[in-house]
Amino acid sequence: MRLAAVSSRSSFSSLCVNFRATSKRNASQSATSPSPISRTVLVREIPSDVTTSQILDKIQVGPLEHIEHDALNKCARFAFLDSKTATNFKRQFDQWDGRTGMTTGYSTEGPLGVEKIAALGLRHASRAIRVNPVPEGATEGSLRQELSRFGAIEKIDLETGSDGKQVVHVHFHSIDSALRAVQTLRTEEGWGGKLGISFLTDRCDLPLRIASRKLLNAKDSGELQSTVAVLHGVRKETTRARILAHVKDALPPHNGEAVLRVDIKTMRGKPRAAAFLNFANAPITSLFLDALKAKPLDGVTAYMKSQNIPLVKPTIHRAVKLGATRTILIKGLDKNSASKQRIFDDFRTFGTIISVKIQETAENSANAFVSFADLMDALKAVDRIYQNNRNFRRYAGTKISFAAEVNQGQVAPSMLPLHIATLEDSAPKESS
Repeated sequence: MRLAAVSSRSSFSSLCVNFRATSKRNASQSATSPSPISRTVLVREIPSDVTTSQILDKIQVGPLEHIEHDALNKCARFAFLDSKTATNFKRQFDQWDGRTGMTTGYSTEGPLGVEKIAALGLRHASRAIRVNPVPEGATEGSLRQELSRFGAIEKIDLETGSDGKQVVHVHFHSIDSALRAVQTLRTEEGWGGKLGISFLTDRCDLPLRIASRKLLNAKDSGELQSTVAVLHGVRKETTRARILAHVKDALPPHNGEAVLRVDIKTMRGKPRAAAFLNFANAPITSLFLDALKAKPLDGVTAYMKSQNIPLVKPTIHRAVKLGATRTILIKGLDKNSASKQRIFDDFRTFGTIISVKIQETAENSANAFVSFADLMDALKAVDRIYQNNRNFRRYAGTKISFAAEVNQGQVAPSMLPLHIATLEDSAPKESS
């Protein structure tokens, strides 16, 4: 781990040093035409008395995945979740009167880790955490020193809560550090336990704050648009897979997961049942219902649910936009031992499974597709395996990600799969 950290640091320093050696033509192209994966902005010529926190105080664009600051070479990288946010940050920075000779460019960045997408959708994960209460007698300095074991800290605020106890808000440089901190501190004494450790909204994440406020205002004012379609009168033997097949037939090609949840409820003594489809947004719901009006299903009454409408949180929208789906892809299984029943038994602990499909590849291996009835269960599967994949040793050597239905117009998401380590990978390496 130590060598890997040094290697990463060295490559970042080289990037800062060699950036000016790039031709003006290439620099101009990168500044005006960022590639789809340019989700990182490189800031150069940072004065020694300017910190990344001061920059973020002025340019509040987020959320950030991670920050890397190389004070020696006067540069810093600000990595965001997507290229659109990076472009917004660069534009605002370039218009900032206080940039004092600092310049910007785009930097290459690898795909976002699938475990981060799952965590932000399921647990509101970010690079910021809240600890309530903090250990007795703790100071801002002692907390910074103690919590730095999880990674570099960008900002820390120690406050006194309404109950008189001290609360600390910590912004790490990276989401990875925050994930480690939450997972570890919840098991250590003196840190508030599971209920006392939680994620906070990134202080730069204004879009999430605005979206959350709009959602709550719509709910309070009774203007919340329904995202639930009800199919009343489906046959009792109808499966969730069959319901989803109707959705695919009705909707035109679209990008991203359209159905967040599908459920079927039967009524005792009744020959028919009701299917409930929770869509990603209201327009898709209306589009589906309009399609059923034009081509109705036999004996089925389709309508939009108008009461007790569930809230689709902005973090769920973000996870879907980043590539989260109801289907988990397990890549690199042993073709000879891959078993649908075994996979079904292992993954049904996370929620209701619609189907398990195995696809053989040319490399004497196989891929499995596990489709859940609820997006939250797919997120839960990735998140739990990330936190403790020892319980999934039978899948050692495989890679887990979200799958897209390309034939439905969905773009295969650019994300870094979660690798389940083998025993050899987990064993400590001998120093040479």
